[in-house]
Amino acid sequence: MKNNIKIVVAFILGGLITGGIVLAATTRAQDITYGNGTVKDALDDLYQARDNKSTCLYVSGTKGQVSAKYLCDPGDGVARYFYILKVSGNDVKLIMDRNLSDTVGSAKRMTFEDANSFVEDNNIDTLWNNVKDVGLPTSSEIATAGGITNFDVSTTTESNWSFFGTNSTTNTNYRANYLWLWDYTRDCSNTGCSHSLSSDYAYGYWTTDLTVGSNGDGAWRVSNFGSLDSRPVNTTANHGVRPVITISQSKLSN
Repeated sequence: MKNNIKIVVAFILGGLITGGIVLAATTRAQDITYGNGTVKDALDDLYQARDNKSTCLYVSGTKGQVSAKYLCDPGDGVARYFYILKVSGNDVKLIMDRNLSDTVGSAKRMTFEDANSFVEDNNIDTLWNNVKDVGLPTSSEIATAGGITNFDVSTTTESNWSFFGTNSTTNTNYRANYLWLWDYTRDCSNTGCSHSLSSDYAYGYWTTDLTVGSNGDGAWRVSNFGSLDSRPVNTTANHGVRPVITISQSKLSN
């Protein structure tokens, strides 16, 4: 027990009567009932809560829901902004607000294969030890979070790509509702983003998935036009790495 236990116990004792807490016939911390346990139990919980710091602190949006914004330290001591991409049971997936390849390594743009090995090649999975997993988003996760309802990675061909918020290759009316998925991309100010990057940067970022029917030559990516579409896997000029982290819901701040 910590050295300041007497101070903490005195503080708790001061509120025992108004809090309706039953006192035992002794002043020893481990013998005073506090709720369903003792003061000692409560203090242990207090110190444990202090030590188990949240990985991600709430910033904006609907807490715990897709598109909510959080400030996260994945484990390397660097605070970065992430958005909830998917909630699955006790696990939460969050996508970074910009491409990690813009700040790590020398190549901001890369092929599909290089992008999908980026995390391991740069030891990101080792450095980000506050999270359960780190990788790239799947095309299905992007489609679902981006309001594209007719997407099926096993059947959707490259000609059936869509703008966010629609199932259309022509309707751009709703993509602004999903800026968090395509902000911080090259020249995206032309299509209504909030943070447009210069020609040194990528037009978008790769997902993990090849495009069906492309004979392995095409893969799904997010573009600076606010869309989920397909590009040749060997293209380097247009695509970067936007990582997704997986954490337990308990690691999100309340």
